[in-house]
Amino acid sequence: MRLVVLLPILLAACASSPPPYLDLASYACSDGTTLRVHYATDGAHVTLPDDSVLILPQQPSGMRFAAGPCELRPRDGDATWTAAPRALVACRGEGTLWSR
Repeated sequence: MRLVVLLPILLAACASSPPPYLDLASYACSDGTTLRVHYATDGAHVTLPDDSVLILPQQPSGMRFAAGPCELRPRDGDATWTAAPRALVACRGEGTLWSR
C-alpha cells in the first residue's frame, strides 16, 4: 500500500530534473574564432564556427574542460582555448546568454 502512495511522488521527482545545459556563453577569441559553450552537468559542449560540437569533460583540476588536444579554461567571464596543433589563444567573454 505504501508503494502505491509513494510512486506518484517518485515519478514527480524524476520529471522535475534540471535541464542538461546550465549556462550558455559566447567567447570571441584573439585568433578570430568564436566559440559558443554550453556548460552542462557532463562537461562543456563547445560549438565551433563550422557548427561541429566538442564535448569536453570537466577535469579534476578546477575549471578546466579537456578532451584530447582541446582544452577550455574559463575564468572571470573570459577563457583560454587550445586546439592542437594551434597555440593557446585568449578569448573574451561576450556574456552569458542564459543561465539557470
